[in-house]
Amino acid sequence: MPADVENMFYYGEVPWHGFGTKLDSPARAEEAIVAAGMDWTVRVEDTVTRPTNLHCPHARALIREDTSTVLGDKLG
Repeated sequence: MPADVENMFYYGEVPWHGFGTKLDSPARAEEAIVAAGMDWTVRVEDTVTRPTNLHCPHARALIREDTSTVLGDKLG
């Protein structure tokens, strides 16, 4: 069974998949975000058609800024 883990942290026993950053004590929210590798930001962008670059005013995409990965999209 694949773990499908990109980034994470753990406290206590090593997870069954063996991935993640081990912490010696429980973490507060900010520490957990950094330890899990999730200290990146997201931006919302309007979308455009290709190849004509027409603006789509009712279509938006959530973009992870450090990798430019589309995390989700929404119409309306």
